[in-house]
Amino acid sequence: MKKQPINNVRYVVKDVYHPRERGRKLRKSTKSSGYFSRAGWVPNKFNIKPRRLPFGVRRVAAFGALAIFLAVFAYGGYLWSYKDDGMRSISNIYENFKSAAENMVLLNTDAAREFLENIEIEVKGIDGRTKLLNAAPVLSEVPRAVGNIAELTTLMNLLNSDVESLKTNGFNMLFSETGQGITSILKNTQANIVKIENLVRELKNAASKFGLASTTIAGDYLALDVSLTRGSDFINGILNLLDSGEDKRLIVFFENPSEIRPGGGFLGSYAELVLGGGRVKQINVNDVYYPVRFSDFKIVPPKQLQAIVGSWNTQDANWFFDFAMSAEKTLDFLEASDIYEGKHMAGAVAINVKVIEDILPLIGEIEVPEYGLTLTSKNFLREVQEEVEVGRDKKPGQNPKKILNIITPILMERLSNLDDNDKLQLAQIFAKRAINKDIKFYFRDKTLQDFAEEYLVAGRVFKIPTGFSGDYLAVVNANVAGGKTDVFVRQSIDLTSHIDSAGAVVNKLSIERAHEGYGEREWWYRATNQNYIKVFAPTGAKLESLSGNTSKNVTPLVDYSIADYKVDEDLSYVEDTRRFLTEFETSEFKELGKTSWGTWFSVQAGAERTLELQYVNPKRVRAYDGAKYIFVLDKQSGVESEFKYSIATPEGFVWAESGTSIFEYSTREIPARLTIELTLREE
Repeated sequence: MKKQPINNVRYVVKDVYHPRERGRKLRKSTKSSGYFSRAGWVPNKFNIKPRRLPFGVRRVAAFGALAIFLAVFAYGGYLWSYKDDGMRSISNIYENFKSAAENMVLLNTDAAREFLENIEIEVKGIDGRTKLLNAAPVLSEVPRAVGNIAELTTLMNLLNSDVESLKTNGFNMLFSETGQGITSILKNTQANIVKIENLVRELKNAASKFGLASTTIAGDYLALDVSLTRGSDFINGILNLLDSGEDKRLIVFFENPSEIRPGGGFLGSYAELVLGGGRVKQINVNDVYYPVRFSDFKIVPPKQLQAIVGSWNTQDANWFFDFAMSAEKTLDFLEASDIYEGKHMAGAVAINVKVIEDILPLIGEIEVPEYGLTLTSKNFLREVQEEVEVGRDKKPGQNPKKILNIITPILMERLSNLDDNDKLQLAQIFAKRAINKDIKFYFRDKTLQDFAEEYLVAGRVFKIPTGFSGDYLAVVNANVAGGKTDVFVRQSIDLTSHIDSAGAVVNKLSIERAHEGYGEREWWYRATNQNYIKVFAPTGAKLESLSGNTSKNVTPLVDYSIADYKVDEDLSYVEDTRRFLTEFETSEFKELGKTSWGTWFSVQAGAERTLELQYVNPKRVRAYDGAKYIFVLDKQSGVESEFKYSIATPEGFVWAESGTSIFEYSTREIPARLTIELTLREE
């Protein structure tokens, strides 16, 4: 009987269900008619059996496939392991870069160098491993990023070296004969900043591809990007100031904190620095009354000064609490004097005697044989003050500040000859005094001014932002014909606040001033400290009580209603808001975005007085779990005060920072701006 054709489909399906029969059936079928292949049924015309690979070859193939699988698995495992190690390294590198940049800004170049060395160690640790990643197209970005980090570290080291050079040799370069050293360093620094900006941008893009750009890092990147741009703009401003092709003038105000004024100390004298060719070409020191003799101003002075001066001028221009306003007004007065006709002032730097007292231990005692004096950090203020008040140059037509003309070149020479270690100490002294508001900067160039304001060395007043939840305070004194007594006045400020159930902040403020100059031989130290004091609070604050102030009648030297005197716009902008509160014998003003109360608060030698105010900030505080509360205190330049602060929460809340309903703070040294941030927690 003839056999039936084999049903191919049936055999295939059957093989799936009966794998043991597959070989026998196929072999039998192959022997008689053909065999199956992947292409289908192949007739066996020549009765040839299908070839099977030898066992050894099959084993090699199997192991080869296994090896490939293991290699892929191992590579994947490597990538996974590298991802964890890489993330740790990236985190370490990021934190070290951040710390290095922060220390560079603070001129801590040694600390910055250590952080950069840590980065180099991290980069070396991951550099070798990243080369394998070139095999994967997407991951090939990683080795490039590591290379960028290495290059960035090199640039940061160069930048740090430039900062260190400026810190140690900048003063010498500024007063050198050529001045090219400092401009060369600044130009190199600017070029490196541009390169750093580009590398940081590339690294940010690479990080975003791998999902590494967290919110924190992204925020820091934006801050860094802005800072680098500002840094580059700042250098442009400095180069324009030092090497623009034309001479610029920078005025240094010597403030005397023993006769305090709202913007700092009384401006008894000043130095004119002529800048050009990358250096200080000339220094001229003058008595503040010298340019006044060559001006014919007739300007109505502040009301509190009208009993001692007929017209407002340079010597009394430091009248605004905001230093930028005082500096601009002083420069305006100087430029209006005939001796500075056609000469533009680029800005001002104010320093007080505390800076000189800090410098003297570094440079040593100063012998002034012309006056029979040896000046030290302990007697500098007293001896110079006496020479100015009753010395041999206190004669009509003479410059009573002539002694400063003699001292200044000696100071400059000594400072130029400091060794590297002392130069570092000098930089630290300047930084400390700037933070303490004993050095203040004002530039008419907006870029330079913005930079000074950002680092709180511009003496500006805090601007209360929209949506601000908190409180503000500033206590500002003005010595008006009170001798040089402020050097012997001890001041303490105590503010007790609580947030009531409606969210209003109720404040009780006590200001104590004690005059400790009773036993001094000089009359200007024993005089009554005649002080006009202002208290600044948030706009709309309501004064509920005031006690302890003193009475004083101010009789103007000039009848300004009939005299041909002009009214200063900046001054009238404040004084036109004045509202006299009869029950408190106090004036209320709207100025600097605040409400202020001004009153006389004078203290005789050997006595002490306390001024007490109670007032309410009507701006409601929203009380909820996690609500933020901020208190800001602006310090007055030249005035050291003890400060105590306490604030109570509304009922049902505690402060997260203290764990209780009352938070307390105290200090003997107020920084330029004290900011306390608190958080409400529900009990």
